[in-house]
Amino acid sequence: MLSGTDPDRPLIVVSHSLGTVVAFEALRSYGGRVPLLVTLGSPLATGAAVLQRLEPQPPRTPARVERWLNFWDRDDIVVGRPRLERWMRPNASGVVPVTARVDSDGLWVHTATKYLRQAAVAGPLVEALKARPLVEAFEK
Repeated sequence: MLSGTDPDRPLIVVSHSLGTVVAFEALRSYGGRVPLLVTLGSPLATGAAVLQRLEPQPPRTPARVERWLNFWDRDDIVVGRPRLERWMRPNASGVVPVTARVDSDGLWVHTATKYLRQAAVAGPLVEALKARPLVEAFEK
């Protein structure tokens, strides 16, 4: 899944909805640095549908993740159990998800764009991207 990435370069991961499950599984075996993992509208902690099927059991933060921010909206019907830190064990570095609630307007708040419009979500992403030299980001 992450075969196109260079493990010698830091990887910032932003995932949404079912993509959070895919990202979680892919990062489980990733060998490179992951300074930031952001999950938006995640169903990761949804009981028998997802949580109990994750590997390893009990689930834990992927080993190479250095910071995990999890965002949820109270009107997002996809997020059954928003507080991932209650369901994830820490990795060897002690990292667990940090969950924050955002409030979007409208009837359907589950879209990634609704989450990304929130300053609480965009701010840490911008900071993480600023931490990487601009030249490195565009070398390829």
